[in-house]
Amino acid sequence: MLSPKRKIYIAVAVAVVISVCFLVLGVIPFQSQVVRSSRAFTSQRALLDLINVRIDEVKGFQDDRSSLSHNLNRIESVFVEADSPVVFLNHIEMIAQLSNLSIKIYPFQPKVAMDDLWLSVGFRVNLGGRGQDCLRFLEALEQSKWLFEVLELNLQKISDENPNYKEFEGLQKGDAYLSLTVKAYSGEIPAPADRSL
Repeated sequence: MLSPKRKIYIAVAVAVVISVCFLVLGVIPFQSQVVRSSRAFTSQRALLDLINVRIDEVKGFQDDRSSLSHNLNRIESVFVEADSPVVFLNHIEMIAQLSNLSIKIYPFQPKVAMDDLWLSVGFRVNLGGRGQDCLRFLEALEQSKWLFEVLELNLQKISDENPNYKEFEGLQKGDAYLSLTVKAYSGEIPAPADRSL
């Protein structure tokens, strides 16, 4: 038989073992679950804040849609239609007519360079008339709304050594002959296979 003192020691030891087991098996896993849940809540809260910011940005974009669509329409109007550049050519002819110049336009297909953002259509524009009219034409063309690049510009005074004036009737010595190579952009993005090195 055990003495009462020994029974107390055993009872205390059993109580300590049960308390330790309860602590190890119950409290520590519960605490780690609370920590995990707290971290998950914090990350979900940060994600929710980010989503709210994105929603506000989308609402702001929708509010600005009308001004943006107006600007997009203005941007689209600077491009030449690749399939039918008639409007651009009519504009060039009108400027030449207003500048009192004779005009001839010849199409060509420009190469697509690696740094070209858009496909383009090319034209060789030959003009004949007075020198100051040629300069007036260039100024009006430069101020037009179209997006184009002048690849080559050649302005010559008509003389006996320069036979280019025979292309136009009614030109005399002292008049000017203007030749432009124009690359007008269509706004269409070139395929990677179309680009030249």
